[in-house]
Amino acid sequence: MSTHPIETAKYILPTAAVRSLYDATREWVEARCPGAIIWGYQRMGKTRAIRHLRLGLRCEWPDLFTFEMPCRSYRISGEGNFFSDLLAAAEHAIPDSGSPAQKRNRLIEFLVDKATSTGEDRLVLFIDDAQRLTEIQFEWLMDIHTDLDKRGVAFIVLLVGQPELAKRKEAYCKTGQMQIVGRFMVHSRRFMGLTSAREVQQCLKEYDTAEFPQGSGCSFSRHYFPRAWNQGWRLADHAQDFWEAIRLEAEGKKIDKVDEVPMAYFTRMVGILLTKYGEKAVSDPEINAARIKDIVRRSNCIEALVAKTLSEGNSK
Repeated sequence: MSTHPIETAKYILPTAAVRSLYDATREWVEARCPGAIIWGYQRMGKTRAIRHLRLGLRCEWPDLFTFEMPCRSYRISGEGNFFSDLLAAAEHAIPDSGSPAQKRNRLIEFLVDKATSTGEDRLVLFIDDAQRLTEIQFEWLMDIHTDLDKRGVAFIVLLVGQPELAKRKEAYCKTGQMQIVGRFMVHSRRFMGLTSAREVQQCLKEYDTAEFPQGSGCSFSRHYFPRAWNQGWRLADHAQDFWEAIRLEAEGKKIDKVDEVPMAYFTRMVGILLTKYGEKAVSDPEINAARIKDIVRRSNCIEALVAKTLSEGNSK
């Protein structure tokens, strides 16, 4: 069984969107902003972006404690489940024992210790699928924020989710629930997929430079096309071919303009190309318009774009 990141899908690409989002996140953390929302359509790469953001923050502030909680749905959602999820996300040894009040107190003490034991006075929580948060859960988060603030710890909550998250902010503003907006939604940023042939090229260049094993000098694309690589071939040379194939396939489904390509589907395209068409014995890869068109179709990217277009139409 191959352990290469392309085949295990365990890799993160620092795309233009991810780099831009990191710059914003860094500013929020540096300024100790209490919260912000990061929203985007499904499969744009938000969950993987969280991993990149946490790695970047760790490099910037080695002692900064960050943790990530996926927002789960329960048949009966109560304080107990919510605080257990937070404790588990923070990697507490006993997240499930005790009453809701005991879990909450244990969480506060644990987070204060995490912050102060390293000389930091702030924490960063990422909540994935945050559009699922209920109003009462926001109130519990506000209580945690208040408790930590009293102990001299800044609690920074970054909400990551789908477009419904941005709509929640609009709704809270209209209904005057500014306590939620003021704590967690003052800043808002849309996270997008690949928006142009240039961004596709930048993304493909990452495959031409990312190495496995790290420091081996063997890039992802070189691993699958070694002889072609030695002859000067690069995956990034096909950026325009990919973008044009996506545009034409989308046009065939009555999509007038492709404004973004979901990262989940684009990485699937690249994975298909490298694993199915990698020719280690040839110096001239047979990568042509017809083959890339087939790869685009097999990735199911166009079906995702159709669904996104319908969703946008229904929300207007």
